[in-house]
Order: sequence, then C-alpha cells, then structure tokens
Amino acid sequence: MIPNFYLSGVAIVLRTYDKTPWGEIMYNIAMAKKVRKNVLNYRVIIEKERYDDGSIVYSASCPTLGVFDYGDSIEEVQTSIKDGIESAIEFLTEQGREIPTDIPEESIVTFTEVKIPPKSVNLIAA
Repeated sequence: MIPNFYLSGVAIVLRTYDKTPWGEIMYNIAMAKKVRKNVLNYRVIIEKERYDDGSIVYSASCPTLGVFDYGDSIEEVQTSIKDGIESAIEFLTEQGREIPTDIPEESIVTFTEVKIPPKSVNLIAA
C-alpha cells in the first residue's frame, strides 16, 4: 500500500506506514534528509607522485577550500585531507566567514590531449 500523506499545519504527516517498498523508500528519504543536514561534500583530488629516489607519496587537494595535504597511502591522505577540510571549515566559522561549497553540476574534470615535440618523447615520466 502506498503511504497516505496529508498536511497538518506546516508538517507533512504520514498517516499510514507499512513495509511496502514505497513506504520504506519515503521513510528512508525523510530520515536521510534529517541526518545529512549538517554534512557537506567536497571534491577531493588525489594524485600518486613518485620521488627521484623511487618512493611514492599521495597528494590530495580540495580546490574549493584551498586545502592540500599528502600521505604515504591513499587511506592516510584521505584521513588527513578530511581533517584539513574540517579545520578550514572550523576556521571560517570562527572568523564568521562564508563557507564555500562544491556544486557538482558545475564541476568538469577532463583530460586534454596535447602534441609534444619529437625530442620530448624520451623525457616522458613513466
């Protein structure tokens, strides 16, 4: 059975709730909106870098907030960039400044093909 909604003042009240897929979906959407009220999502770019000595490090950036960090593993850099993002938001909040947000629909991540001179071919990093 599809749940029955009606307006009570300014609140939407669910009169009948059962365990049909529709009822569960509507309940889960409502709960997700409540839970995610204080959550922001930011675009994070992680890149693998190799030093001259052969060691590897992962660098992460959050362009929207200007936060950068690095770590020896992907998990480590994910944790450190998250801490950096939270610190940046805390700082902006303490300063009473606006907190920039990412709008995924306005972001484009792409690769561009470029021609290189023939003498550059042997200099391309592996």
